[in-house]
Amino acid sequence: MAEIPVELADHPPARRDGRLTAWIRRRPRLAVWTAAGAAFLVGAGVGAAGAANQEEIDRLEEELARAEQQRDQARDRAATAQERLDAANERIGELTAQGEVPDFTGRTVGEAKQLGEAYQWRFRTVRRPSDERPGTVIAQQPAEGRTLERGRSVTLVVAAPRPKSWKTIFSLSGAGSKRSDEFEIPPGKVRIRYSFSGNTNAILYLKDPEDELNSELLLNEIGNFSDTTRVYGHEGTRYLEVDGGTWNVEVQAYK
Repeated sequence: MAEIPVELADHPPARRDGRLTAWIRRRPRLAVWTAAGAAFLVGAGVGAAGAANQEEIDRLEEELARAEQQRDQARDRAATAQERLDAANERIGELTAQGEVPDFTGRTVGEAKQLGEAYQWRFRTVRRPSDERPGTVIAQQPAEGRTLERGRSVTLVVAAPRPKSWKTIFSLSGAGSKRSDEFEIPPGKVRIRYSFSGNTNAILYLKDPEDELNSELLLNEIGNFSDTTRVYGHEGTRYLEVDGGTWNVEVQAYK
């Protein structure tokens, strides 16, 4: 069979004897278009792949940004929760705090309250007549050394002036005649109470040791007798002269 000439063939022949090269040389326009098409396909594929990769990168960056935002929000919530926990623990510590009760006696109520401020103890006061300086704490409950929780109550017993009454500042008793020891009559209200028994003459004098003539006859009666006599203007050192059967004398001041 005769061979088909290269220039008359519709398709490039099989690679042999250098005929493919000859075919390309004889079909330059077709070869150019073939190469351009191949290049276009390769470029298109590369472009499509690049676009797809960029979309994936953008998506991953958005997810990363969301994850970082969620992380920051979680940290903020954790910090807030820790602050609340610390505040709660501090409050629990305050509410359950205990202190040893000091000795409040001899202090004023204000001083006692200052000592109890650290534990916010509540103080109530009870007034009781006393010879101590008014306003001074003379007793307390709970006692010194006891443990007391925060916010509990402390009762303070506070000295108050005693109600005024007749108080004996000098007394003398006996029988027959006697001169008493010297004593002091204070300013203010003063009286002398006496009682005599027997059938003899009962005599009672109040005298000034610096001026024997400055004396006051308080009583001159016969037989049993009891009474009270107020004395005025006799402040200072004085003594008594008593004569009678059996007697009892008290000098009293109103204070």
